[in-house]
Amino acid sequence: MTMTKQLISALEDAAALVQQHVSRLSDADLDHPLPETDISVREALAQLLGWQTYTLRVLPQMFENVNVSLPPVNVASQNAAAVAAHGKKSQGELLKDFSENQWKLIALLKPISPEALTLRRTRDEKIFTIKSYVLDTLQQTVLEFIDRLQLMQ
Repeated sequence: MTMTKQLISALEDAAALVQQHVSRLSDADLDHPLPETDISVREALAQLLGWQTYTLRVLPQMFENVNVSLPPVNVASQNAAAVAAHGKKSQGELLKDFSENQWKLIALLKPISPEALTLRRTRDEKIFTIKSYVLDTLQQTVLEFIDRLQLMQ
């Protein structure tokens, strides 16, 4: 299996796990604190949506230009904006949006070669790859969210 297919499979698995665990919670449960954090489950899911949206916005730029200059990201501001945009949504809306974003990411990745994912790039004098900088980080964040959800159940 190619690296691209492995990433797509991991994204599919993560979407299924989020769906499985969040769908077990009531809408009211989403307002309970996510274990080991100071935010609610709803806010954490809103933040994930925000990072998915960011990834969907920057990946095409990164694929087009090896030396793309993306502005620095203020994590706290990014998270606050995501909670403002998604933090009042119902369980169904959050799950629908999360799933749709995962499928958009998958569609974006399907035509991409493993070489493009691992091409060394430079940003702020640091070397990174799309796989390590964007996809692995996003996937790790989703898996940490799932691990914390499992503590609730």
